[in-house]
Amino acid sequence: MKNALIPSLLFIVFQFGALTAHAAPISPPNCNSTAFSRNAELLHQIAIIGDENRLTIEQYARKHKMTIKQAKKKFAATGFIHCRTGTGTTQLTGKNNVITTAGHTFFLNNCDQISDQDCYLEFPYSNRPKKMYKIKPGSLVTGNCTRKSRNAHDDWAVAELQEAVPNVKPYKVPGRDFVIEEGTNIVQVAASTNNFKINDKYPFNINTCTVRDKNHTVRIPIKTDCDSGGWASGAGQFIEDKNGNLTLAAIHIGSADKNDGRPGLDYNPNYHYNVSRGVEGEFLEAIYEKLNQK
Repeated sequence: MKNALIPSLLFIVFQFGALTAHAAPISPPNCNSTAFSRNAELLHQIAIIGDENRLTIEQYARKHKMTIKQAKKKFAATGFIHCRTGTGTTQLTGKNNVITTAGHTFFLNNCDQISDQDCYLEFPYSNRPKKMYKIKPGSLVTGNCTRKSRNAHDDWAVAELQEAVPNVKPYKVPGRDFVIEEGTNIVQVAASTNNFKINDKYPFNINTCTVRDKNHTVRIPIKTDCDSGGWASGAGQFIEDKNGNLTLAAIHIGSADKNDGRPGLDYNPNYHYNVSRGVEGEFLEAIYEKLNQK
C-alpha cells in the first residue's frame, strides 16, 4: 500500500466495527471531468487485508502471460461512474447498455435520491475511452437507501445507458438460481482506488480474493479479504471459468478497518474485512428485467 490514511465517502457503524462505503469525494486522475464528486460529507479510511495484493493491468498481463492489449480487452467492461455523491466503479453487465454498481452512489446522507442525470460514466479500456456516457432517464433501479439503515443487502443498483458502449464484451450474468457461497474465489476489478498509487497515478487494478463469511451479521451479506479503497464502490467481483470468462458474482460495497488503512492486519470477521453484496435475489432479478427489455 502506498498511502497510509486515505479518505472515502461514507462511515457506517455496524455491530463489530465500521463500514466505510467506497465512493470517494474527489474524481481520480485521468478522468475527463472535474465537475463531479466534490460534496462528500463524511470522510474515513478503508481496509487492506493482509499484504497488498492488487495488480495493475500491466502486472496482471505479465502474471497471466498475455499482452497488455489482451488484458485491457478482458476488463474493458469496467469503468468509472461519477455522481454528485462521489466517484465509484461500474461495469457493463449482460449487455453493452446495462450497468451495475453500488446503490449508495445515488443517495445523499439524508437518503434523498439524486437524479440519475447527475451521473456520467466512462470506460477507459473501451474503443472510446474519453467518451462520457449518461444513464437512460427513468431506468435506474436501486435497493433501499443504506445511508441510515446500514443494511448492505440493499446496496445495489442497475440501470440502462442512453447508448451502448461499442465493441466491448459485457460481463456474464449468473443463472437465476445463483447463490454465492463461502470460500468462493473471486476476481475484483476496480477502475481505480485512491489508496493504490503508482508513479503519481491511481491505476485500474485487479485483485484475486475470497468470500470469507456470508450473513455473519444481519446487515452484512458478504465479508471478503479483498483489498480496496475509495473509488471501488460497485466494483465487480467475478467468478472466472477455465476459459477466462468472467461472471459477475458480487459487487464491492465498503470496509470495516481496524488498521487505519495500513496493510498487514489479517482478515478478521469481527473488525477487519471488506463488504460485498452478492448478485442474487432481487438484485439479480433487477438485472434480468433490464436484460429482457427490448
